[in-house]
Parts: sequence; structure tokens; C-alpha cells
Amino acid sequence: MVGTKFKPRQTKKGNEELEYWLGRLLQPRLDFRIHEFTCDGLPMVIFEVPAALYMPTRFSGEELIRFGSYNKKLRDYPEKEKALWAIFRHETFEKGHAVQSVRADQVLSLIDYPSFFDLLGQTLPENRTGILARFMRERVIVDVRPGLFNITNLGALLFARRLDGYESLSRKAVRVIL
Repeated sequence: MVGTKFKPRQTKKGNEELEYWLGRLLQPRLDFRIHEFTCDGLPMVIFEVPAALYMPTRFSGEELIRFGSYNKKLRDYPEKEKALWAIFRHETFEKGHAVQSVRADQVLSLIDYPSFFDLLGQTLPENRTGILARFMRERVIVDVRPGLFNITNLGALLFARRLDGYESLSRKAVRVIL
């Protein structure tokens, strides 16, 4: 490890902050995160970008694919594009993630958990751990790493307190659940 002098939050692209500029040019809108930290006394930066779930990610209108340290146009590699679309077909919309990498308290503020347990005819667990465990069993949330969860599209559509809190689902305002 050699560290870096790059400061993403102080970097601008034109008149825009780098983070905003990247977010604006990525389609679909991704919840990418920038982590700046020190490791063994060296400054480090990690860009955490979630995997594409249902369509290739486009940057500035162009779908790209990575070959080592090179970005190439996906359309120039039809077999790779075909394989990528095959992966997307295996992932159903319901299993996709409406919100990614949120803390337990955020899950409980976004999901109407009393309604969840009422609908299932079950007693509300006494603590947050019990609620989250049940959410994971029912695939309302997915455990990403200790203390962070993704809320599935299914979980959000069925039990969101408000859909406008989910950018990817905000246009799906009408819900009929039997």
C-alpha cells in the first residue's frame, strides 16, 4: 500500500463537486459511496459502487465494461453484453434492492414494522434484533455486513412507511396488496 493524495470531496469536475458530477452522469442512479480513511498511517480512498441489478450501468449515456484497468464500450463486445443480460434475467425485481447499506435504525424508520407483524398475525418482537431477524427470514431486508442492510424492493413495496423515501420506487405510488 502506498496511499493516495487524491481528495474526492475536494475535487471538482467543471463547476461541480466530483460526487455530484458522478451521480448525475450514472444511470440508473446508484447509491455509490466514497470512503476516505487512513490505514497504517496512509491516506486511502475507496469508491463503493453497487453491482448492476437489472440493466447495465451507463456513464454519460454509454454502457461500459471493465477489462483490467480499461473501460470499453459494452456494445463492442456482444457476447459479454448477452452474458450480462442473462445475469439480469435471473434477478427478479422483488429481490432487487430499493435502498442499500442502511443501519438498523434506518430500516425501522423506513419499514412499517408494526403493520408487518400485524399482517402476519404475529407478536411484535421485544427488541430490534428480533424484528430484523424476522425481516431477513421474510426477505424484506438482506444483511450486507454487520450493522448494514439492504431493503428489498418487495419489502419496500409491501411495508414502506412512505414510498417517496425510496428514489427507485417513488413513482410506484399505488399499491394493492392481497
